[in-house]
Amino acid sequence: MRIRKVSGAAAFSAEEARFKALRLLERRPHAEREIARKLELRGFEAGTVARVVDRLKEHGLLDDARFAHDFVRWRLAGRAEGRRLLAGRLIARGVERGLADRVAAEMLPEPEERALAAEAARKFVKRHPAGDLKGRRLLYAFLARRGFGPDAIRRAVRLTGADSEDVD
Repeated sequence: MRIRKVSGAAAFSAEEARFKALRLLERRPHAEREIARKLELRGFEAGTVARVVDRLKEHGLLDDARFAHDFVRWRLAGRAEGRRLLAGRLIARGVERGLADRVAAEMLPEPEERALAAEAARKFVKRHPAGDLKGRRLLYAFLARRGFGPDAIRRAVRLTGADSEDVD
């Protein structure tokens, strides 16, 4: 990412900021705060950035809820990830915590999260047998890194044939 330096009285216009925001949105969808942060890093003033973001929202080009739904759908198509990781990824992109948690829970209900955790556990056990305590701990840690909650992890570990009581 190139960062333009602002020198003295040289300030960028709102039109330049809007053009830059549109170029960013051409490449991929962004959250509102993500666009604002990128514009500010490029030297645009906070007031100009706020006006541009508001204008893009008015025209429907920026919508955090739509972005969050699309992002979660895309992530789930790629690999098994739990609600915690999905919400964290959204928050890192500038989506408000409440919205991120709500969308992750909506797009990945608890039964589906448990099923994804079980499938990920089965695949992991094929490569790393979890017959002993060390193996179960590795499986538990693997699923936790994937963002699955403790209940989903315990169920997945049990489904692989390992007793998870001594793993917690």
